[in-house]
Amino acid sequence: MPDSISISEVKISSRQRKELMTDEYAQHISDLASSIERFGLLQPVVINQDNELIAGFSRIQAHLRLGRTEIPFCRVESLNSIELKEMELEENIRRKNLSWFEEAAAIAEIHSLKQAKDPEWNMTKTAEAVGKSLGTVSQSVSLVREALLNPSIKEEKGLVSALNKVKYRKSIEDRQRKVDLQSKGLMPTVPAEILVGPAEELILREEDESYDAILTNFPFGIDLEYKSGLRPYEDEEGYIIRVVQTVIKESYRILKPDSWMVAFFDMRKITYSNAQMELYKEIKPISGQLSSRIPQLLFDSMGLAFWLKQAGFDYVQLMPNVWAKPNKTQGMIGDPNKGLLSAYEAFILAGKGNPVLFRRGLQNIFLYDTPLASERVHPVQMPTDLCSDLTSMVCLGGSRILDPFAGSGAFGLGALENQCSFRGFELDPEKASLGNMRLKEHIFAGSEDEDSGD
Repeated sequence: MPDSISISEVKISSRQRKELMTDEYAQHISDLASSIERFGLLQPVVINQDNELIAGFSRIQAHLRLGRTEIPFCRVESLNSIELKEMELEENIRRKNLSWFEEAAAIAEIHSLKQAKDPEWNMTKTAEAVGKSLGTVSQSVSLVREALLNPSIKEEKGLVSALNKVKYRKSIEDRQRKVDLQSKGLMPTVPAEILVGPAEELILREEDESYDAILTNFPFGIDLEYKSGLRPYEDEEGYIIRVVQTVIKESYRILKPDSWMVAFFDMRKITYSNAQMELYKEIKPISGQLSSRIPQLLFDSMGLAFWLKQAGFDYVQLMPNVWAKPNKTQGMIGDPNKGLLSAYEAFILAGKGNPVLFRRGLQNIFLYDTPLASERVHPVQMPTDLCSDLTSMVCLGGSRILDPFAGSGAFGLGALENQCSFRGFELDPEKASLGNMRLKEHIFAGSEDEDSGD
């Protein structure tokens, strides 16, 4: 049995006394005290020749909690700096309520130090040394390496979410490598592409009457912000209204005669009532006598359907259509005790000239599950089936389609499924790259099916 020493004789450094007595750490001490009372102290504290504590601060706290004045100890004669570091790291893992990354970094460093001393050292031995599972050690080493390439991984809430993020990145890289390999020797141009840049600028470069249809999901102008606090793009209402109005005007110009535009937007900004139109007609003639902001506020308040009419569209649907999402389980609006899940999006149709729908008699409610998180490359990704059905409603095969806010390329996939060519615009280069990857995957998959005779 190890010798015992009076706790009062053990010298505890100021650094060791800086343990934060959080509720979690207090609970840790309580649990440790209960374990010691039931099973005894399985591991003595470690001190040096001068009775300075090297490892065992939590064990001393637990003994004090039990009202004990002595504690078993073992004394180390001499430790080099590497051995002291190993012992300190092991002690930290056992005694502190570390964040998941702090613990992973400590485990990875212990593994590295052990391997430096012993070439035959492996992760199984590290797992035994730190009292963790082999899987935890392997994942910790992997994530610390990943953090060198992608420091944002440290911001994940836990080990599992961090692993999922790494898995997602690697799956995207594997898909991109496959696309790059498949692209060798294939056609020099692909009938679908997403260009990087602001929609309101890129659309100015398009030729008059060069597209058979435009399908898009406008940014909603609702100051979009994720739970993490991340703002994926500039979504201030005034700014978005200016962008949408510019894109609408140019969309009319580049559409061929007798063509459709399908436009998703924030429900509150889509349409207007007869009373609103009458108010507009009453105020418009005298707007010059009012504040300089009145004319623009008046125009902006009328909404998407009105802007489409003002841009020249001959037919504009005033009653919105709805994409309902039966599987939606997140997206609460307002107070969770009073709010409801936002489980739908709205869109309207606008026609240049006198177009007709190629699929008629459809209801204005479209039921499609939103893609699962594991299926997405974009946080607000639309289902391909919905995009394909909407495309077939307004286009025939061989048509040329534009999406000024392409995101993950969902409408591009819908276009390809209907044998249409596609061009999209996307402000975020990373999202554009992912969207282009999805388009190429679809094209190459179709080529493989043709080669196999399916």
